[in-house]
Amino acid sequence: MYRKIIIILFVVQLYNTFGQINPVFKIISEKDSTKVDFAHIFLNNKLYTYSNENGEFTVKSNQRFDTLKITHLSFETKFISYDELQKDKKITLKEKVNILDEVSITVNRKKRKTQTVSPEK
Repeated sequence: MYRKIIIILFVVQLYNTFGQINPVFKIISEKDSTKVDFAHIFLNNKLYTYSNENGEFTVKSNQRFDTLKITHLSFETKFISYDELQKDKKITLKEKVNILDEVSITVNRKKRKTQTVSPEK
């Protein structure tokens, strides 16, 4: 009886230990809470991983770093400290505002001289 309880407790402890090795973080848009897929994740300015199609990525629990940086073409770059990352598993990114200056397109067409060619007789 005691052996079964000890085995069950051991299995539960293993599950808890291995379940926390790679916590999953999710990146979402601040505007509408949609997932941000394929964002670049840097640890101490070195590329570490990318977020998947669900906006999720993992960092090993034994991985130590000072700063985590997230970059994406459509969103502003975000810097997060190690302690800050441990507080919340959801990371929100602010959308970039891309404004184009005025664009002018002009076409200069040169008049072609037309030449009439008659068939030879």
